[in-house]
Amino acid sequence: MLWNLKATGRIAIIIIIALDEEDIEDFAETEFVLNFGCGMILAEKYHIEIRYSLGMTNLVTGDLAEDFEVKSRSIQLMAGMSPNLSADVAEELLLKNFRQSSRTSNCLRRYGR
Repeated sequence: MLWNLKATGRIAIIIIIALDEEDIEDFAETEFVLNFGCGMILAEKYHIEIRYSLGMTNLVTGDLAEDFEVKSRSIQLMAGMSPNLSADVAEELLLKNFRQSSRTSNCLRRYGR
């Protein structure tokens, strides 16, 4: 079994479509989110992963922000199969991806088959 841990940040631009421009005045235009997760390779070709996203930005602004605090949260469960991917190859790909990238991402999803 091979384990991997992840911790990344994300900045999102929020796009709201409204018929009346007054409807969107009290919503944030951007959001900052922290992502945490871990994954595991099972039996050399199956992988599972869980991630938690924690919104740090109050999505409600203006006068409504005094009464409401709305932040995004999500849990993601993922499972997959990567034929012909041994644990040694997966570990090598994870290390290569970690060295080449400023943020750690799921190497199996990017390179897996």
